Amino acid sequence: MPDISFSNTGTGSPDLFVSTGGNCWCAFVLGAEQKTSKTALNFNETLQFPGFYIFAGMAPTISGADFVANIQAYIAQNAPLYFSTGICWLNNPDTAPITGKAATLWMSGGAGSYNLLSTFNYNLGNNFLTVSVSSATVVVADTTNNIFSISVPQVPPLGSAQLACNNDLSANSYANILNNFTIPLTGRGMGKMLFECVFDTNRGMTDFDVEMKYFYPDATSGNIRELSYPFFGDGVTGSFYLVSCSVYPFDLLNTGGLNTYFAFLGKTLSANFSPTDSVLPSGLVTDYGYPLNLPARCNTACSAAGASAAAIMVRRAGLNICCSNNCGSAPSGNIISLP
Repeated sequence: MPDISFSNTGTGSPDLFVSTGGNCWCAFVLGAEQKTSKTALNFNETLQFPGFYIFAGMAPTISGADFVANIQAYIAQNAPLYFSTGICWLNNPDTAPITGKAATLWMSGGAGSYNLLSTFNYNLGNNFLTVSVSSATVVVADTTNNIFSISVPQVPPLGSAQLACNNDLSANSYANILNNFTIPLTGRGMGKMLFECVFDTNRGMTDFDVEMKYFYPDATSGNIRELSYPFFGDGVTGSFYLVSCSVYPFDLLNTGGLNTYFAFLGKTLSANFSPTDSVLPSGLVTDYGYPLNLPARCNTACSAAGASAAAIMVRRAGLNICCSNNCGSAPSGNIISLP
């Protein structure tokens, strides 16, 4: 993979280094009191300085000096003790980040090896889902692949990172993030949170409210009404569907293509984590009343992160008929496999 380059040429500040290319805006801001005479830094060279890696959906229109001042003020006001390096997503790079609103990984350490100083929580879908990573989790910079890799357990015990559903259907509505949690700085996954997690085959689809949903305006009140039909049935206890996840803070509802999804990989892990082909029970029946089971068939050709499959998508309630912010999840893509 080609090396990523950050340059401060034309940015308006010697402390603001911007990368070239990619599907979003990415920059590195030197920490306060840090100086360098270089006008360009590769990924490995940025790791030698305390600083902030920033993703945004678009480049700021304010001056580079004002942007850096906003970032350094945000760090001064919010950084935990022993902070050295951060990763931050900005929805609006023209305004100062708001405490508690800007998704930020606060880390200690240096030279490419870090520890999270506080628990990272990122809410999406109007708080429908939360990506959570516990404090003290190790984060490593991979300069060969131009990614930050968050070291979550690949085998039990799990729990240092989770995808939680906040829909009150169950007190245990979460899926453990299993491995391969990365944040790419280049390529199709640039600026995305990419990871794999495991959904409980017994209650996972129910707990995450995976249903076919229909919305219509009430003729009398004008309020949005909802009809919901469960798509998947509950499976057996003690096994898990393996799911590949992509979360792109700048396109959570996929208005710019397939960027945010939770995709079945076609494998089910048993209690000892040995894989078998996934067959999902459904709420569908044939004309004669026989239940239909649904294999999830992968398609590795068309995803934003490089490997897609039959997916669960986060949807906004009444997207085409109202401005509601209520969200849910629904199946999408190549789920049904028939002879």
